[in-house]
Amino acid sequence: MFSYDLNMIITDCNDSFAEILNTEKENLLHLDMRKLKDKRIIPAILAAVNGEKGEYEGEYITTLSGTTIYVSMQCVPFYDSNNNVTGGIGLVKDITKAHRAEKALKYQIELEMLALDTSSKFINLDIDNTDKSINEGLKRIGAFSGTDRGYILNLDEQAGFLSVTHQWNSGGVDPALSDRPYVHLQDIPFLANQIKKGKPLMISDVGKLPDYADKDRVFLQSQKI
Repeated sequence: MFSYDLNMIITDCNDSFAEILNTEKENLLHLDMRKLKDKRIIPAILAAVNGEKGEYEGEYITTLSGTTIYVSMQCVPFYDSNNNVTGGIGLVKDITKAHRAEKALKYQIELEMLALDTSSKFINLDIDNTDKSINEGLKRIGAFSGTDRGYILNLDEQAGFLSVTHQWNSGGVDPALSDRPYVHLQDIPFLANQIKKGKPLMISDVGKLPDYADKDRVFLQSQKI
């Protein structure tokens, strides 16, 4: 909780408020909230000064520590004995963990629905429409995951290569692999080993691949990946 006067200057607060903002209580007393860098909470604070209830829920970047949190805030007017508004009282809750959990759950549900809907389109599918449906599936998966390109490759261990069977790319992005239908396993030994084991692999930065994956790095970078 925190209280403030008509000039939106904090007059008092409890330790929990300071803890949410990742600072000490002494740093918040007499703070002029009109000068906050993150202005998104100002309308809710100002509403109480004008005799109304103010609310805000969303991201907030704390002024003193620069930490981004997700908050729920309600502000109400504070009255004197003559029923005149002399400031406001605010109640803030840090709901960052709950918000992240909600987002994760929503993502998981949407992902499962995407997988179910995409796979269901292949039930009783006419052979002539298979390629079209696969390409549409790649497009939907790419849009959902925010990727630029997507491929389906067929592994031929005996011949020693991966062949591109289907590919999708977002508008304006070079598909890169379109001019080479085969990827030789000798060019990607690290990736090939993971593929043979049936293991998923996430690489956040190709440039940071370990030294033993030098050949893989060279190939991926040559494909603008």
